[in-house]
Amino acid sequence: MRNNQIILGAGGSIGTLLAKNLKQYTNEIYLFARNPKKVNEGDILIKGNLLNTVQTVNALQNMDVAYLVVGLPYETKIWERDWLKIALNVLDGCIQHNVALVFLDNVYMYDPACFDNLTEDAAIKSVSKKGAVRAAVANLLLEEMNREDIKIIIARSADFYGKDVARSMFNEVIVKRILAGKKANWFIDANKKHSLTLVEDAAKAIALLGN
Repeated sequence: MRNNQIILGAGGSIGTLLAKNLKQYTNEIYLFARNPKKVNEGDILIKGNLLNTVQTVNALQNMDVAYLVVGLPYETKIWERDWLKIALNVLDGCIQHNVALVFLDNVYMYDPACFDNLTEDAAIKSVSKKGAVRAAVANLLLEEMNREDIKIIIARSADFYGKDVARSMFNEVIVKRILAGKKANWFIDANKKHSLTLVEDAAKAIALLGN
């Protein structure tokens, strides 16, 4: 039985760990990125750009499950310019080729008043520009979920930490500064609890959700 699974945005920390975790479910693993590199010996590489509609739609042909785990540079202008376009391209391809989608999201779009008891029913009420971008992407996917054209799961994670994690607030403002002999920075109320997600746990969970 065919079980083709594709990682969209395969070059990052999550994409690499996800590819390793998918081996327990399938040997048909495809890695889509601008410069994809094999994680497992049998991985199939597809070079492309998620901002390119044709490349993205074509990559999803004959796939059964797609994982959107791309990590964009941590700049508001780039998020505002690219995130919705990427989501629309991926949705277009998944709908055309009937591919189930697992999307790795964060918690930026939620109302901060809900953070003491965050659940799937928490209000989407962004207080930042990046949060507004993620809210737009989440709402796009939720609307498609309600139409039931394809199967979609949204997995949400707190800030990442772990070995070789790129674009992690925790690594950038704490770990790297301490290793450089500098004082750590913390831009959040130090008297309040702040959840972090181990990147290895996130990858394992995403693979489980897709299968």
